[in-house]
Amino acid sequence: IAEYSIRNVTGSLLVMGVAFIGGSGLSAVVGVVVGLIVGLSDGNTTFAISLYGLAGVLSGVFRSLGKSVVMLGFILGSAIATLYFGQESDLLRSLSECMIAGGLFFLVPNRWLLSWRYLACKIEEPLMNHNAQVSEIVVKINHIGEIFDDLSKVFGTVTTDAQMKI
Repeated sequence: IAEYSIRNVTGSLLVMGVAFIGGSGLSAVVGVVVGLIVGLSDGNTTFAISLYGLAGVLSGVFRSLGKSVVMLGFILGSAIATLYFGQESDLLRSLSECMIAGGLFFLVPNRWLLSWRYLACKIEEPLMNHNAQVSEIVVKINHIGEIFDDLSKVFGTVTTDAQMKI
């Protein structure tokens, strides 16, 4: 419809739903699978897998904070992947598709998501203290930051080595 892809909106909605019911691990796997399917049909497999995988991880990390934060995590992951691996011109379209999927995600009743959670996970989580959840999220975000720091060091080393050979 117009310049937006129903396939991308549906994939984003699926990954957000799985992130809300299953967490970061399950949403990362589903994000990679959705990215593979979208990428093979689109011709840009690497970008699609990285976009849906990273967005799935970030949205799943924040699932304990509710639907709105799951959507924000997905949008943040999509923006990061688009800026690193895609074209800057695709950023607005990608974010618009995420917003449309997020709006549809808010329309899905919580009881449907909870029933899907029971079917998908077959376990019940113990209730945690809210402060413990927040500190867990801070630790996860710090680990993600450390990963990006390590990646920047590796790419800096590769770039320096390549410049020395030239």
